[in-house]
Formats: sequence, structure tokens, C-alpha cells
Amino acid sequence: MSTANLFINGEWKSALDGGTREILNPANNQAIATVADASVRDPEVAIAAARKAFDDGAWPRMRAGERASYLFKLADAIDGRAEEFAVLETRNNGKPLREAKYDVADAANCFRYYAGLITKPQGQTFEVPDPNITTMVVREPIGVCGQIIPWNYPLLMAAWKLAPGLAAGNCCILKPAEATPLTAIKLFELIAHVGFPPGSAQLVLGPGPTVGHALAASPLVDKIAFTGGTATGRKIQEAATGNLKKTTLELGGKSPNIVFADAPCSEFTPARARCAAPVRACCCKNRSPTASCRAWPKQPTKLSWATDWIPRRRWDHSSAAATWSACWATSKPAKPRELQSSAAASASPMPGCGMATSLPRLSSQKLTPKCALCAKKSLDPS
Repeated sequence: MSTANLFINGEWKSALDGGTREILNPANNQAIATVADASVRDPEVAIAAARKAFDDGAWPRMRAGERASYLFKLADAIDGRAEEFAVLETRNNGKPLREAKYDVADAANCFRYYAGLITKPQGQTFEVPDPNITTMVVREPIGVCGQIIPWNYPLLMAAWKLAPGLAAGNCCILKPAEATPLTAIKLFELIAHVGFPPGSAQLVLGPGPTVGHALAASPLVDKIAFTGGTATGRKIQEAATGNLKKTTLELGGKSPNIVFADAPCSEFTPARARCAAPVRACCCKNRSPTASCRAWPKQPTKLSWATDWIPRRRWDHSSAAATWSACWATSKPAKPRELQSSAAASASPMPGCGMATSLPRLSSQKLTPKCALCAKKSLDPS
């Protein structure tokens, strides 16, 4: 692969100082590509190009339908090379090929979704005391957007950032994670092929302290969107504060799973390989009713269908019952005081439930997926 991997102002460029980085296959730690590694000067060039493209260029001044046509073409181009994207995602990121194929399809559909959305205006009007005046909210593009994404969903995260930003008429600069830039490079090959105007979409590879900081600190950038770790998010927020730019931070550290000291680990097999993509989001216990990363007892007690999918919190051998990290009640919603248990209880709410509650031990009676406090149904795996 060529090291001219920075897509700046409609052209492929090498890093100005000639820096490169080896990209490894996480399955075997073998190098699969060498790509450009930007210095601080490269994002400055990209920012200047984006600023000029937004202030004087064609992209933000196009009709919504015309911008949508570019996004539809890009979505079709992704579909046309779906297998190539999926294989490259698996080699670079390490997730199973099946999951990579889902991500590629989702990425294409994300561009289609926003392409369709912008052709359907949803303005708001407000009454004012003067009957001769109409007040209307008009949504306009923010400007130059710096977009920084993590390694866990390289292509799909790029789509989630670029699609809405470009659809609204912004000029976007994408910085992928240092370790997983290959499908982003492939995506920008299609952006170049479709013919997006110069400066409307740009790609800068490089380390966060260099490229990411430059995007966050520059007064020429109007918006930063970041997904990643909390510590890095704090640094981005601090860098962006100097010019009061808009920031959107999706940070980690959510929903840890706690294993207590008295947990009988010998009774559990290792977590099954259902957490197919090696990602943080897939492993948060309250993001999926299947609780992807979970340890199963070797001989689970037969209770009901509920026990086949609710994540195990701890196992009580004395009563052969479990305490679960979700809200469950009998078919008749119980009052809060009826939920008190003599055993140690969890305070984790069920997925989709806004209430936290102490949980009873499960019994063999028929269970229904309802929170006892709000009676809000959870997802039914049956």
C-alpha cells in the first residue's frame, strides 16, 4: 500500500515530514500495511482547506438534494465493494468476518439514511404577538468539523461521524484510530471516486496528541466529535475550551461488571466467545439483553426461560438460585417493599428501564420481563 494516505483538499498526500506507521494484523501481529503518520503541520493544512471550502466552496451551498445524491452514490459504492471492506476490517481490527460484514452493510445504510433525511425538511415555526410576523427555526451547518473515532468500529464509526456531518453541509476532517485506519482509507478512495468537492471530506492519519490535539485546539474548527476513552475526552475538552467550540464526547468507562471476592470462579466456564467484536460497546452488560460477555455455570439450575439469557451476577449454592443484574418480577407487579431480599441484592436496572431496584432471588415460578417499579417491559428474547 502506498504511504500517500492523507486525503487533503481532494488529493492523496504523504505526511509532510515523511512519517509512516506500520499497521498490524492483531491475530498474528504481522504487518499488513504501512501508512502515513502525520505531524502537526498536516492537520493544519487540512483545517485551512476545510475552512476555505466551507467559507467559499460549493458543498455547504448545494441544495440538499444534490448533497444527498453524493451520499447515495457513496452508499452504493460501499455495497459494491462490501466483501473487500469486510475482509480488510477483519484483518486490521480482528473482529470476525461475519461481524465485519454487518458493519459494512450498516455503514452503507447510514449514508443512505442521512441522504434521505436531508431531503425532508422539518423546520419549526412559532407564534409571536405580532400577527404579521412569522418566526421560523432554520437549521444551518456548523462549519468545519473535526471527527475523531476509536478502533472498535473503524468503518461504522467513520460513517456515523461523516454521514450526518456531510449531509448537513459541514466540511469534515476524520481522524481514525492509529491502529485501525485501513477501512477509512478505503472509504476515502470511494469519496474521491464519487467526486466530493475538495475540502468537504478529508482524512488525516496520526497520533491523538498530534492530530487530535490540533483539531481540538484550532480556532478554525467549529465542532469536535470524539468517541473514545474518558482521559482523552478530558484533554480534547480542555483543548477545545480556548475557543469555545462545540464538542460532542462519547466516552468509555460505562457499565463495569464486578466480580466479588467470594465468587466461586471454579463453577464458571470462561466467557463464551459471543462478544464477537473485541469492543467495549459489545461488552456493556446493560446494552444488550443477551449480555454478550458472560460466564455460564457448568450446570445451570433449571428455573425458566429467563435464566437462559439474564447475565449471571452471583451464584448461591445454598438455595440453587441466582441474583441477577436485571429487574425481574412475577406476573403481578410487586410493590417495592416486596422486593426486599434477605440475600445480597443488585441495584442494576434492567435494559431499557430507568429505575434501579433491589432484586429478589428468582424462584421456579413463571417470570415476566417487567420492572417491578415501573412495569416497563424489557426485550423478550423468546
